[in-house]
Amino acid sequence: MASVPSEPRLVTGRIDKAGRLMSADPELAALQREAGSSVGHVLALPQIAAIAELARKLGIPVSRPAIAASLEHDIEIWVRATPDGDEVALVLEGWTVRPPAAPRLANLLGRGSEVESQSSRNEWAADEELRLISITAELADELGIDVNEAAGQPLTRLFKLEEDEAGEMPLISALSARRSFSGQRARSRSEDGHSVILKGDVVTAADGSFAGFRGIAKRCDRRSIGSLKAPSGLSNAPTDRYAAIMRAMALILPPPPGICSLSSAR
Repeated sequence: MASVPSEPRLVTGRIDKAGRLMSADPELAALQREAGSSVGHVLALPQIAAIAELARKLGIPVSRPAIAASLEHDIEIWVRATPDGDEVALVLEGWTVRPPAAPRLANLLGRGSEVESQSSRNEWAADEELRLISITAELADELGIDVNEAAGQPLTRLFKLEEDEAGEMPLISALSARRSFSGQRARSRSEDGHSVILKGDVVTAADGSFAGFRGIAKRCDRRSIGSLKAPSGLSNAPTDRYAAIMRAMALILPPPPGICSLSSAR
């Protein structure tokens, strides 16, 4: 079973241009084995691999938080990836053990629900400047986003953020206040323009400073209620008043199957 270093120290590794973990200290090698791979094969730790690929793509050192899953717990790690010729040198520090994410634990116990499984497939992470660190392949495919091209791009280049009923953007407010958020309406900038509701939790660096967000995106199958207009038969009714009534009804009545609401994304 993978564990944190017995004493605070740096854990290192090297990745070649094909994404294979060519060398690794024992702790990193153990995580690689528990992920179903081994030294000499493709790095099987998605978030660490994404940071390494971002450093290679930008051609500069990149430092980001990541979570690696062992058999019995998750490990929060601060990753530094530095391009070195055709390889990328990894330095991992600040290992912090935490309970495993609920979807993964539930699935291991054979009790994972469809909702939990869906959440684990719709994950994303961004750094302190809202540059995308990682996005699950399922979410990227659903939104029409190329995972490799999206790495390092500003989140706002992938999503068009929308204001809530109060005229605010929860994500932007949370970025300023360095706090978690929920209920951020957004629309994919891909041709399909899928609507989602974003939720994110704060991620901290090894020194405790703010390092970005990690969260989920819940797909919506219709326009936001705030954008609804009065039917033609009610053309004499004030549109603002009609929209306000519809928003109030949405808070009282459950949405039909397949339709998401702000409350369901909180």
